[in-house]
Amino acid sequence: MDGQTEMFERYGVAMYQAQVLEHRITQTLGVARTAAKQFRTREEASRDFQTNYTATLGTLLRYLRPHIDDPGLEAELTAALETRNRLAHHFFWEHQENMDSDEGLSVMTEDAYDAQLQFQAIITKLFPVMGRFLDTIGSSPDDFVEGLSAALEEELREQHS
Repeated sequence: MDGQTEMFERYGVAMYQAQVLEHRITQTLGVARTAAKQFRTREEASRDFQTNYTATLGTLLRYLRPHIDDPGLEAELTAALETRNRLAHHFFWEHQENMDSDEGLSVMTEDAYDAQLQFQAIITKLFPVMGRFLDTIGSSPDDFVEGLSAALEEELREQHS
């Protein structure tokens, strides 16, 4: 595999992990709001989830912050937002001089890999946060995510009928 292909693959995986992080935040936020009894009906909860799935990472973090009681995790989430925005909006401009050499492509590949690891670490750290809220409502992460997926699929089918 050539350096450019490897760099683009690594960049793609990093951006994928950024999207996984967005979804994990959306799920955590939904569980937190459910535990706080912010929804009167299942439809309200569903609408909130769907709205959040279209929100930007910055907006999601703003919504999630009141539910996070760990200043270190808050700082990591803020850093992840900055990394995601840099990758999405500035990565190639920052590295334009690196595109023309194997050494430069290695620097770009490493940069994208570091971002991927950053996102993965935070995704993992959100599981206990979600678990705390799930304990409040008497559910497990696996049951909640599976139930949420099924409910959203059912609603999408109904909308397209």
